[in-house]
Amino acid sequence: ATLDDRLVGYRVDADGAPVGHVDRVALTGGTDRAAIVVDLDLVDLGSKRSLPAGAVVQVDHERRVVAVSPTLDQVRSAPDVEPDGADDWLDRLARCCR
Repeated sequence: ATLDDRLVGYRVDADGAPVGHVDRVALTGGTDRAAIVVDLDLVDLGSKRSLPAGAVVQVDHERRVVAVSPTLDQVRSAPDVEPDGADDWLDRLARCCR
C-alpha cells in the first residue's frame, strides 16, 4: 500500500479491531523509512505510536480503514512519536514489529 497524506484520519485496525486513527504519515529519508503515526484514541487516550510502513497490510479507501499486522499489544509498545526522524527513533521503529 502506498502511504501518503490521504490516509490521515483513517481508522487503524489491529487484530481486526479498531485501535485508533492515522494522525500523520511520516516519510523520513525515503520509503524504506516511511511510517504511520497512529493516535491510539480508541484504546489509550492521548497516546501516539509510530508503525513502519511494512506494518500496513491493507488499505480500504472506501471504508477509510488501514489494517496493520502488529497485535494491539505490539502497537501499544511501538515507539512514541519523535520529531525530525532521529536515528534512535528510526532504529526502534525498525525493530518494533518484527
